[in-house]
Amino acid sequence: MWESSARSYEIRGIANYRLQQWGQTARERDELHNQLMNLTIERDEATQELDRVTRHQDVALELAEERRRGWILANHSTFQREQALQEQLEELQVEHHQLHNRLFPIPHPIPRYPNVGGPQVIEADEEEEDVQMVDNAAEPADEEEEEDPEEVQGVSDVDSDHFDE
Repeated sequence: MWESSARSYEIRGIANYRLQQWGQTARERDELHNQLMNLTIERDEATQELDRVTRHQDVALELAEERRRGWILANHSTFQREQALQEQLEELQVEHHQLHNRLFPIPHPIPRYPNVGGPQVIEADEEEEDVQMVDNAAEPADEEEEEDPEEVQGVSDVDSDHFDE
């Protein structure tokens, strides 16, 4: 009997040890399960954050593309408007010239003024006080009476409408 009670005590000890091992294994398993659940929750939160950031980035990219399209459209519209205004300006200039030509027609044939053919220079001799007119006109002018230098009080451009008196 003694043997059987020692044996039963030994079996109980082994069973108790195995039960403790099983309990320890169950606790480790539960702890690992909790860690796995926490990691799963963190992964889900990271996935949600990544989705949110991705959506935000997509919206930003769409807005940037919309802005680019708007800029292109605005530049194209501005260019077209500028071209239309340029064409309108050219048409108005033509119309202006046509009206000007109606109000102030060019006589036909164009009159030729004999004394206005080229640059006309007035020269004064330093030693003498007489004024000489050098005419570089294309056509020679008719000779007129020379005025007395004492009577000439001022010098004027031949093309001007007035003379100093």
